[in-house]
Amino acid sequence: MKRQAIKTQGPAMRKQIGILLCCGVILAGCSNALGILGDIGLMGKADPRPPDPTPQELPNVKSIIENSTDTLFDATANAKNVFISKAVRRFDSPQISEYGACVRASMSNRAGKDTGLVTYVVTVSENRISGRRRAVPADECDRETYEALRRSN
Repeated sequence: MKRQAIKTQGPAMRKQIGILLCCGVILAGCSNALGILGDIGLMGKADPRPPDPTPQELPNVKSIIENSTDTLFDATANAKNVFISKAVRRFDSPQISEYGACVRASMSNRAGKDTGLVTYVVTVSENRISGRRRAVPADECDRETYEALRRSN
């Protein structure tokens, strides 16, 4: 009995599915048209980057980091051979854009075992260190030119 019910509704159902598919194709075409218009500048397109930081003097990232190494590295890390990238760059996150530099150092863990060379992205805001995180390949710290960091502590 169920097979007969399906067979009698088959052509009508196929027609309805066909209509839905046509509507989907039309909507997809509209979406593509809007995307193309946005690409050529006729329609607004959202910029995925956060807005530029407010215009201000570029911070002296190197001296800020040099004067803050005591807060940058834990004393147990025994940071040695600390190097900073020569270029100051803008680092974007979904929330904010900040200026900073890549910092490399030979470190050891809390047990004193050498962990090797570690690279961090250090950001600066309002003349102080605002963040530190391990560098990821997208940061392109491996392309930077480094110079020795004069440590104040």
